[in-house]
Amino acid sequence: TEMSKVLENSFRAMNIAFIVEWSRFAEEAGVNLYEGVDAIRMRPTHKNIMLPGIGVGGYCLTKDPLLASWSKQNLISSQASELQMSELAVKTNDLMPMHAFNFFTSFFDDNICKLNISLLGVSYLADVGDTRYSPVEHFYKMLLKKSSNIKLFDPYINFWEEVDKTVSTTIDFTEMVNEDTDIIIFSTGHSLYKGNDKLISLLQSKNNLFIYDTIGVLNQDEIDILLEKHTVKVLGRGDL
Repeated sequence: TEMSKVLENSFRAMNIAFIVEWSRFAEEAGVNLYEGVDAIRMRPTHKNIMLPGIGVGGYCLTKDPLLASWSKQNLISSQASELQMSELAVKTNDLMPMHAFNFFTSFFDDNICKLNISLLGVSYLADVGDTRYSPVEHFYKMLLKKSSNIKLFDPYINFWEEVDKTVSTTIDFTEMVNEDTDIIIFSTGHSLYKGNDKLISLLQSKNNLFIYDTIGVLNQDEIDILLEKHTVKVLGRGDL
């Protein structure tokens, strides 16, 4: 039924909002939240616990909890109270791109306006060509206020309508990371970026990059390799 679908999406939104709170906790406490989540996921009944991320996008999770609350108050009874937890989940998730941006800028004492940034992924979801309500949009707009030297890459998007920008669909990593690149930001978890030895080798051939993973693209072995020459920060990890 329609109610079941809205209930499912509301539950997923709340699950994400829960991990948002714990991501901030982990960052402030200096611990690795991914390690904790992976341990919990060993139990089959707990596999749906979420991982940290840049935010929630798409058409469903961003509106269905609010739709349910509106329906309760407008279609059932004008005296009914809102669905407080569902509404709070959406409000919490809406702040995720801002948290991701603040975490990123907290590592820079100086203005980043002169640094060259490659933003890898603008879609709201891995391996899809959809930018509707993409959390990357909010992150990108905040980043634009700090720097205009931002190159956009996404293998599934050639034009980002919401920001009126052309996006490179190249899968050639040498275009994403060249001699002028200072900062790499993984903003969508496309399969292209995960477990890719060519990408890691290219990154390792460079010097003094700032690599920021907002979506858990890099595994621990890759992070250990990259830390030998670069600064690596991961959203939800305060131990790096």
